[in-house]
Amino acid sequence: MERDESGFGRFGSKPVKVGAEYELEVSEISKRGDGVARIKGFVIFIAGAQKGQKYKVKITKVSDRFAVGKIAEEGQTSESSEPQVEKETSDDDEEES
Repeated sequence: MERDESGFGRFGSKPVKVGAEYELEVSEISKRGDGVARIKGFVIFIAGAQKGQKYKVKITKVSDRFAVGKIAEEGQTSESSEPQVEKETSDDDEEES
């Protein structure tokens, strides 16, 4: 089986599947303006994605050298050092004795 420099052969297994969803962080923007993320070095293009942003991405196409995905859910920027967690108060908190 032939393999290219990315380690994925023409008929080799890819680290993504059509229809599957992955949490991805966009590391760069392509020449066409799509976000670029990678899983094990395998390139995934994401239309409308911004560099530094995390997304839940649904894979729509897988070819020999890359995959294409669409944003299923938007995450937070990687520049944020602390996770944004909202604390909700419940009735149980008020009844402590």
